[in-house]
Amino acid sequence: MNNISIWISILSLLLSISSAFYTWYQQHLPIQYSLDWICNIANGRQLDFGMTFVNPSSKPRIILDLSYVADTKSQPQHTTWAPCKLLELENTVTVNGKIKRTSYKEAFSDSLPIVVAPYSAKTVVLAVLNAKITDNQGFMNLDVKIDSSISNVNLPIKSKISTSSLKSYIQSRLIN
Repeated sequence: MNNISIWISILSLLLSISSAFYTWYQQHLPIQYSLDWICNIANGRQLDFGMTFVNPSSKPRIILDLSYVADTKSQPQHTTWAPCKLLELENTVTVNGKIKRTSYKEAFSDSLPIVVAPYSAKTVVLAVLNAKITDNQGFMNLDVKIDSSISNVNLPIKSKISTSSLKSYIQSRLIN
């Protein structure tokens, strides 16, 4: 009888240890990023980009800072902490070919810090002032500060969009 209780105790110990390791592992999964698009606006005075953050972890993650690093010689350029004006959207209502009303909406970037809930994703639009991506650059180098750790990521640029495409994207985002 004592032999069975010893085996049950050992099995319980092993299961609780494996559960503790799995819980630790689930809480420390790294956040994943993707750069969806970039857009140079205002004659290179502002660089806007869309990013998606995926948090597979069981605890919320906080993106405290994002810095664009153009090259190794230049200083990192931080994304704006306050919402930055991206563009102005014009909405004109016409009746029988005559302009009845024109309204304007200003679209702003997202601001830092960004909180990504556990087991979820978040898509944001960020802006960096006084920055520009050249046409031959295929990657965007970012310093990302999440919680208390800083990591350098080199993300491929999926697409470079024009200002008119940015307007369409922002309008669709405002509607949804």
